[in-house]
Amino acid sequence: MVNSIFDDADTNDDGLVDISESYILILRLYIKVNQKAPIKPPSRETADMLFNTADTDVSGMINKQEFLQLSLDLFASAGIRVLAYKLVSFLLAPLLATYLSGWLVTHPNNLTESAVAAARAVVPDSLEPSVFTQGTLTTILIVVFVSTLGHVFMDLVDTLLLRVGKAENEEAAKEAKRKDSLL
Repeated sequence: MVNSIFDDADTNDDGLVDISESYILILRLYIKVNQKAPIKPPSRETADMLFNTADTDVSGMINKQEFLQLSLDLFASAGIRVLAYKLVSFLLAPLLATYLSGWLVTHPNNLTESAVAAARAVVPDSLEPSVFTQGTLTTILIVVFVSTLGHVFMDLVDTLLLRVGKAENEEAAKEAKRKDSLL
C-alpha cells in the first residue's frame, strides 16, 4: 500500500518526492487509516516537521526508503490514536453509560422525569415498553459518550503526540548542530 502511494506521487519516476508532494502522500495514508477510526490527519506544519525528520540526507526530497520510515512513524502514532478511540468506544463509554443509566433509573430527578415525559409525547404507546428501558438509555448514553469522549480523547492523544514529535525534532536538530560543530 505505501509503495503504491509513493509511486503514484513520484510522477517523473526519479524515486524522490518533495515536501509539498509528501503532504499529499500523508493525506492518502490517513484516508486508509480512517477506515479504522476517525482520525484527523496531521496539520501541514506537523507534516512538514515529519518530512524534515524523514529527510535524513537533508536533500529537500525524500526517497522511497525515507518515506517508508515516515509511514512507519505515522502508522505508529495513528495506531495509538486508533487504540485510544477503540478504548473509548468499547470500554470507557459502555462502562460509564451502564453506570450512569443504572444510577438514573434508581435516582430519578426532575431532569430525567422531564426527558421521559418529552419522549412519551412522541413515542407511540405500543412501543413504550420496549423503548423506555434501562437498555435503551444505556445505548443512547453510549452513543453520546463515544461521540463526545471519543473526540476529547483523540484531541488529548494528538496533543501528546505532537509534543513528543516536536521534542524529538528539536533533539534531532540539536544533534545535527553538534555534529556540524565537530566537523
